[in-house]
Amino acid sequence: MATTTILFATDEVVPTPSVSSVHVVSGDGIHLAIEGDGTAVLYFSADLAKILSPAPESTFVLSGTTEVTYTFTSSEEGMYQILVSGENEGKPHFTAPASSYLEITRMLSSGDAGLPIPFGGSRGNNAKTVKP
Repeated sequence: MATTTILFATDEVVPTPSVSSVHVVSGDGIHLAIEGDGTAVLYFSADLAKILSPAPESTFVLSGTTEVTYTFTSSEEGMYQILVSGENEGKPHFTAPASSYLEITRMLSSGDAGLPIPFGGSRGNNAKTVKP
């Protein structure tokens, strides 16, 4: 069982995740943390919230020293997405297709929710995986 750490750099208006996707495997997990000072507002898709333990709120504010770890409880395909914003944008529009990957996507603005912004990350290349 592995845990992938996703760091959110807050040196831009919209925080940048260290990876753009994570393979969803039952028993594996994700650890979410801020890199430096700042705030990241995270929106969890309904499918993702159903397979995370503990169950997250649909919106989670990550700031300062706040960190959280979730475990995947299923490996089945679903629309797994976390949308990232620098401020509360209201109800987002999730755009990830059903797959076995969790997509982490920066939001442009409330009118463009869910459109990806290129940031140099790729499918897990920058992930820090910790095996117990």
